[in-house]
Amino acid sequence: MRSATSFFDKTLFRSQLKHTWPLWLGYTALWLFLVPVALFSELSAYQGSYSAADASSLLLNAGVRGGVFISFVFGLFFAMLSFSHLTQSRATNGFHALPMRRETIFLTAYLTGLFCQLSTILVTFLLGAAVSAPLHLSFWSVTGAAMGSAMLEAVFFYSFAVLCMMMTGQILAAPVFYFVGNILVPGMEYLLRNFAGNFLYGYSGHTDVALGFLSPPLYMYTMCTEVAIASIETCESDSYYVTAYALEHRSFMILAAYALAGLVIALIALLLYRTRKSEMTGSTVAFPWATPIFKYGVTFCTAVALGQFLYYFLFGQYRSGGSDSLPGTILCMAAAGLVGYFVAEMLIKKSFRVFRAGAKGAAIVSLALVLLGVTMSFDLTGYEKHVPDESEIESAFYTFSGMTHVTTDDADTIRRLTAAHRAIVENRKELVRISEAWDADTLSQSDYDDIEPFSLRLTYYLKDGSQLSRSYSLYLRRSELTAPSSVTARVNALYMCRESVLCRVLGYGYEHLGDTPRFLDSYCYYYDENSNTKDYALTAAQAEQVYAALMQDVQDSDNGGSDIFAVQEYQYTSSFSLELYFESTNEKGRPEVYSLGPNVNNSTPNTLQVLNELLPELKSNTVTPPSDDGIHTLPATEDVSTEESVN
Repeated sequence: MRSATSFFDKTLFRSQLKHTWPLWLGYTALWLFLVPVALFSELSAYQGSYSAADASSLLLNAGVRGGVFISFVFGLFFAMLSFSHLTQSRATNGFHALPMRRETIFLTAYLTGLFCQLSTILVTFLLGAAVSAPLHLSFWSVTGAAMGSAMLEAVFFYSFAVLCMMMTGQILAAPVFYFVGNILVPGMEYLLRNFAGNFLYGYSGHTDVALGFLSPPLYMYTMCTEVAIASIETCESDSYYVTAYALEHRSFMILAAYALAGLVIALIALLLYRTRKSEMTGSTVAFPWATPIFKYGVTFCTAVALGQFLYYFLFGQYRSGGSDSLPGTILCMAAAGLVGYFVAEMLIKKSFRVFRAGAKGAAIVSLALVLLGVTMSFDLTGYEKHVPDESEIESAFYTFSGMTHVTTDDADTIRRLTAAHRAIVENRKELVRISEAWDADTLSQSDYDDIEPFSLRLTYYLKDGSQLSRSYSLYLRRSELTAPSSVTARVNALYMCRESVLCRVLGYGYEHLGDTPRFLDSYCYYYDENSNTKDYALTAAQAEQVYAALMQDVQDSDNGGSDIFAVQEYQYTSSFSLELYFESTNEKGRPEVYSLGPNVNNSTPNTLQVLNELLPELKSNTVTPPSDDGIHTLPATEDVSTEESVN
């Protein structure tokens, strides 16, 4: 007779439930309070004024946002209770002596904790649907979505907590593994980026965190706060009001992806449990192969996190200017790393006598951090001085002081960009010296008069599909403007090239101009000497005239008619603000209306002259922007009032 293999044991399941019921009861009470009780309380308090929109908002917020916190905390509690036998030698031996496979023990314990959570969520939201029935909410788009989101979150956090229980034989180590594991990757990324931003000249992106999704509680909550719940509006008598709320499809799919990842994690935990030795109960790390990972992982994390904090606490908070000291930071990181290393050794060996045995590993840690300091000090990787060859660049983006944003594939512009970049990295020591003196307020008065601060951020999009980004704080000298190979001259050549001037002078919308834009009726604001704003209409012919003057200013700037210092001084001297409408061809080859927002100031003298000449002729009016639907119908200007409207 063939024997069947069972992966679930009813007797063990019932036994597990008996031990779980106090936690299950508290978990259920919390969910009941958040959903049906809260709904009933709101309905009773507001009676007829409580709307479907209010109820749907409560349900979705409880399921999606509240579920993150509840599942994060209770997922750990259920995992610790379901697999508590792994942290007690007698219980471990007792479970493993049962006449059943390890797969059966694992899956029964895993499903017990999961059953308690999912059944509670199911009952809770069904009761919530019953309480809100008079409001006629959509079950699937509101109650079903909220309930499903809470379930998906529970699956992930519980599964991850189970994995943490597999990795340790100490009950108190599991919460540490769990909480650290949920923030480790993006936290370390942030600290490493901060470290690189302090000591790698030109490093760009020290505030970015690309791996935020590997901190599930923070990522889920941020996602739920910003985009998860969308309002459904209804229009009556030209007034919009919210009739209900619904969960964004993208947000639900993100939660589903986390739940799927949770199931994969549970499978990994099962595979680990099959090979876990009973005698590892009580050990901080339950697998010998994971011991060096734990030891050096703790060392690395404490060196990066505690080391940087230690440097700031001892030196950084009292510094009035200048940059951080790399040797000082490395020294603090080495001290913190050694502390982390010996603490990890103590946890593994369960003894304080680890200093002699751990001396070799401590020496390795210290040497590695010293090598890191040497590598960064002498730029042995070539990071700081690397400038790609023009032939490797597909296109480039750059921005000056966050104001001029240019994306281009123009060969001449890219040549000027790489020349400026090369001049910057070749003179980086002098630029750093000036930066530190500027921050410390130790520059002479003559230097202050000669130097102007700027910032340049650039990104190369290379032909092999990769990107290279840098960010620089520049201190340019007026006295070096005429020195062809100086940083000032190279940066000025980039700042005053045609692509830069087009972007800076023509403003937003210039990329849609094409070769032959057809200008439409437009308008301008004029600010008089009393700071009053006057709105004037521009006919299509006048808009064309203004555009021609703008292009002449662009040409003059490209021919050396101005420089970076003059433009910076003029940028806040404008008395005009323009909105030029034009018809051009879009990417599909069809006509479309765009708007142009030129920046008119003393760096655009031709445009100022034309506008001042036109000012007496202009009619006081605010032009209605043309739409794509009536693309060939120009806004009317004949019947407008000639009286000035002063805002």
